[in-house]
Amino acid sequence: MQYFKELFQKVDNGSVNLETVEQLLSDFNLDVAMFDEYKNETDEYLRIPIYEGNYSVYVMKWPMNGKSTIHEHRNISGVIKVLRGKIQENSFLYDGVLNKLVLKEKLNYSTGSIIIEEVNAIHQVINVSEHEDALTLHVYFPSARNLEGSRLFNVQDKKIGVLNEKASSFNWSQPAFGFSEIIIKSFDYVEEC
Repeated sequence: MQYFKELFQKVDNGSVNLETVEQLLSDFNLDVAMFDEYKNETDEYLRIPIYEGNYSVYVMKWPMNGKSTIHEHRNISGVIKVLRGKIQENSFLYDGVLNKLVLKEKLNYSTGSIIIEEVNAIHQVINVSEHEDALTLHVYFPSARNLEGSRLFNVQDKKIGVLNEKASSFNWSQPAFGFSEIIIKSFDYVEEC
């Protein structure tokens, strides 16, 4: 992982912002075969930690049809680069007054594409590749170590999980101590795209 350390040393020497990271990842090429040894044991993505400091770097390995939970990046922004495969990003808005989660946009990305994650964005990532795992590189800042206040949305059960400082990922399958609260039957779901 020395290659990653050298690449992101440029970021460590200055302030981390979306434009800097987007430019670094635009010029970034990697032999993705180095991640073939990592195996997904579930239908969800596999998160491979690369670096943790003032910012976080992960490679995510997505099985065919694998997807993330609909989640919010509270106080965290980031940049994703598709290293292999095809990814769909679904973007949402949550209206807390009307208690409504709205699917606003579905965008498709392929190998080499860059996805910007604005602070407090709510989204879901899905591997839509027909015959292969997908790989994505994620850079989050500030660090994604503290997910406190971020929310998970379960459309089927209409529940919201609010993560606390003990949460380890944007995922419903983590232990109960990772949630500060779970709100049942708390919203309506609407697709506008």
